[in-house]
Amino acid sequence: MDETTLKLKDAEKSIEEAKAVIESKEREISQQKDLMERKATMAELLKPLSKDKAEVMSQLLESTATDKLKSAYDKYLQAVMEDAPVSKAKKMLSEANGDKASAPRSERDDADLSSIRVLAGLQKNNN
Repeated sequence: MDETTLKLKDAEKSIEEAKAVIESKEREISQQKDLMERKATMAELLKPLSKDKAEVMSQLLESTATDKLKSAYDKYLQAVMEDAPVSKAKKMLSEANGDKASAPRSERDDADLSSIRVLAGLQKNNN
């Protein structure tokens, strides 16, 4: 009877190991299936976009769940299509300084630091 019990325990152990392997392979297959589905969906969504806009959209959708790709794509599409060229954006940034550019840099930095301190509650507003 001891021999039969040992064989039964070995068989149960083998079954548990086989179940663990099967579950592991099923998870792996599920992950591969999701990855293939994601790649197909991304290819379909990015197909009508130009190379640079497709790259931007791809980065935006990178962290989106596969089942929500279409809705996120629709959400970001207008912003991606209206994206200004880089040279125009740089020009706009340099023009954004406005009247601050006329003040000496140290005065401007001191004023910025003072306003930060006031907003943080570390200093009373002198105005």
